[in-house]
Amino acid sequence: PYPLYAAARQGHLAIVRLLLDRGADPAPGDGRNALRTALCRACFHGAGDVAQLLLDRGGGARLATGAVHCPLFSAVEGGHRHILQLLLARGVDVEYEGADKRTAIVAAAELGRTHLISMLVAAGADVNNDSWSCLTLAVINGHLDTVEFLLQHGFDIDGQT
Repeated sequence: PYPLYAAARQGHLAIVRLLLDRGADPAPGDGRNALRTALCRACFHGAGDVAQLLLDRGGGARLATGAVHCPLFSAVEGGHRHILQLLLARGVDVEYEGADKRTAIVAAAELGRTHLISMLVAAGADVNNDSWSCLTLAVINGHLDTVEFLLQHGFDIDGQT
């Protein structure tokens, strides 16, 4: 499914639509392509119209792939509020753990994506993940705004990683 992946990555909506119309699989199975879904690339690069189309055509059948880079993590890593909002509206599991046992809120804290943390908290994300400390990761990476937000929203100040 590399042509679909490439078109989604570049945000080429018309090409994505054409490839889907011609039978491209928006949700490849297991194997090396499962980690590189078109939806993940659209989410990472902020191509909201492409992500919407892929979700409408079944590309979100598995919003979590069993790996670190599911669409949710891609949206967080890309820092795209509109993509996260789209995924939340589609019922993405905000408590999904990647292969490294981290959740999206942990990834957002590590990257200093305070605007996304607030959305994840509002969607019910656990503010004190047992295996990773959002606060510690925000501190290590020097994200002052994120640290302030986490403290204001009940994150465990004495949490350990």
